[in-house]
Amino acid sequence: MTLRTPTLWLVLLLLAAALQVCCQEQTPNLVANGGFEQVGEDGMPESWGTWLKELPEPGCISVDDTVAHSGDRSLKISQADPTSYSMMTQRVEFAPQKQYVITAWIRGEGIDGGENKGCARLFVGQEGNNPYPSTPSPAFRDTLDWRFIELGPFDAKERTWLTLIPYLHRATGTVWFDDISLREVTPADLRRRAQRRAREIAMTDLDAVEQAAREAGADALLPEITGLRRRLETTDDLPTSLPSQTPVPWFPLHEQVFTLMARVNQANWAGVEDCPTVEAQWAIPFDDARPVMACKPGAEAPSELVEMVRGEVEQACVRLTNLTTQPQTASLSVTLLSAQNQSAIPPGNLTWRALRYVELRPTALLPDPLVRIGTGAGPIEVALAPGMTRDVWLMISSDSVEAGLYEGRLSVTANDGKRDLRLSARVYPLDFPDQVPIHTFAYAYTFWSILKGRTLESRADLINHRINTYVIQRYFTPWPQFDDEGNWLGLKWDKMDEQIALHPDAKCFLLIPSLYSSDDSGRMPPKTGPDYPSDEWKALVARWARELAEGMKKRGFDYDQWGVYLVDEPSGERARKARHGGDAVRMGDPNIRRFANPYGSATDEDMELMAPAVDIWCPMLNTAKGERLGFCRKTAPEVWMYQVLSKRSHPLGAYRLGFWKAFVKELGGYGFWDYADCSGSAWDAYDNPRHDYGVVYDGDETDLTPSRRWEGYREGAEDFMLLSMLAERPGWDRQKVSEFAQQVIDAGDAASVHAARRKMIRLIAGVAE
Repeated sequence: MTLRTPTLWLVLLLLAAALQVCCQEQTPNLVANGGFEQVGEDGMPESWGTWLKELPEPGCISVDDTVAHSGDRSLKISQADPTSYSMMTQRVEFAPQKQYVITAWIRGEGIDGGENKGCARLFVGQEGNNPYPSTPSPAFRDTLDWRFIELGPFDAKERTWLTLIPYLHRATGTVWFDDISLREVTPADLRRRAQRRAREIAMTDLDAVEQAAREAGADALLPEITGLRRRLETTDDLPTSLPSQTPVPWFPLHEQVFTLMARVNQANWAGVEDCPTVEAQWAIPFDDARPVMACKPGAEAPSELVEMVRGEVEQACVRLTNLTTQPQTASLSVTLLSAQNQSAIPPGNLTWRALRYVELRPTALLPDPLVRIGTGAGPIEVALAPGMTRDVWLMISSDSVEAGLYEGRLSVTANDGKRDLRLSARVYPLDFPDQVPIHTFAYAYTFWSILKGRTLESRADLINHRINTYVIQRYFTPWPQFDDEGNWLGLKWDKMDEQIALHPDAKCFLLIPSLYSSDDSGRMPPKTGPDYPSDEWKALVARWARELAEGMKKRGFDYDQWGVYLVDEPSGERARKARHGGDAVRMGDPNIRRFANPYGSATDEDMELMAPAVDIWCPMLNTAKGERLGFCRKTAPEVWMYQVLSKRSHPLGAYRLGFWKAFVKELGGYGFWDYADCSGSAWDAYDNPRHDYGVVYDGDETDLTPSRRWEGYREGAEDFMLLSMLAERPGWDRQKVSEFAQQVIDAGDAASVHAARRKMIRLIAGVAE
């Protein structure tokens, strides 16, 4: 029997129950004809409209009186052309200064997005004054029974309307929508929604326990698992907030899930003599992790070999599992001695970090923060709830360590029981280049809230993670000053000089000017100055560019050490601004490099328009391929790439392997958004409507807590250096190394990357495999 997942039957059950409970408390639905029961003479639903005068396909939108979630009818959208885009719209008005929630039900049959990656969605937003424009529900594809959609709650503030858009976009198949509503939120709604977060986290963990129980043959536990599931489904005794900066479990019923996991693992160890209190096993650091995991007896002599070049940081990951139904504390210590002279790796080169979990939106647990729990050889203590699995990373620095093999052990003691794991670290007589031979950047602006008072610490952290290129925001970029009569007074350099001092080892600066600030688009100071894009305006921009180049030269920067970043993610009108601004910069100084990072929405026409004004193309990774990549190579001397990544992005596939892809594509730069962008605390996904993108966490006054994603980026940068070094070895060249790298990319798993890195180091060092 396969594991029942919470994504369909459980979610529907919970939501249906919640809707029944709150039906007495619901506020009026502000959507007119949200159930599509009223039909006009033209056969279309009343109160709904379309953007297009003619439908993309005859009859593609209709009211279906044979399928409904409730009532007698639903909205049906069906397409046979994979390029069609069919939708209905309704502008919904509401009172300001209140909170609202949007809900709907959706059903699909054979929805196929193909290469277009099309889908069905309920979309909220339209150009105009919306509470939050361009807010989609999850994408729906394939065949699915009725599923519930919920967006919000959102604060209307001063706004009074939004647009609802159910659609089928660039996909074939059929989708039905029904019971679309926008309602004012009640206190009971907010409490129920907050408790649902706790319920879904516990249910997801309980599903993992059930799967492990079935695999272990622990059928006797299944009735208890079912009983706990029913309690979680029906109880309203759940927290409305979760303490994300503390280890799980987070509430009593969650603790019971972990206790059941302990009993499952005891079944896995049944018959094993001297079953440990806490089992310790080596794991690959970037392997997927969960707080409830099946733990089975491992090898009798587990060992781990960390292979390093001089001056880097590598990690060993020990996975601890409490096999008992009682809380336990594990004590960890390590010895690493040179096999030649019995010298040890200095204690200051050892840092212990425990992997923690944070919530994602929608609710899920993410293993991401690596919280520092100690330094040196130990002992350090790790608390383990009943049945809990925790990963602990031992970060080993080879800085100032002589080459050689350092052998020892990692000891884990708990409840008078001891587990020794063999551990070795080999430091090769190899050195990385002074900088990564590729531009690395993370939009590491100094003004993010979690960096307040920690500017110097964050700059050191960036260097340690191999960042060498810095985007200088417009607040710091030198900009011309004018007197009251509009006379040019020259550029103001004080803020830029501070940035230069903060980044003494920078490989490159990308300077964002104030050409297109949101409050005064296209205006060159003074505010009464010439209109964009007049010849007078271009002349002022050219003068700015000329004086900017002169100032950078005085500060010791050659043209290949900086460039101008005129427009962010240009497409449409922004592409035209990039062209006009780039042409004006070229008029001022033809040697200044102009940077452009077109997003996926940039059309081929946009690219053609911008090309004469671009020296560094930096498209999104998913667009840096095929004809577009070839176009970039033909039209500019440099091609980089970047990604917009988030907590959902995998530390291995998105962050680390991005460098492998950059090597294969022979790109000159690889970066991502973003280093520290978060709203409120990086630990809390629900403290602000904006998404948290950053790769570091606040909360420790002495340490900017890194994430697995941030460590993945650093490892990727070092992988890139190894790939470059390998390409220079006898018997290897860039083509051969690229083929090797592509095999690793295609495999895409942590074990393959781990093995490939080890192979590269040994080949570079001339050590036989």
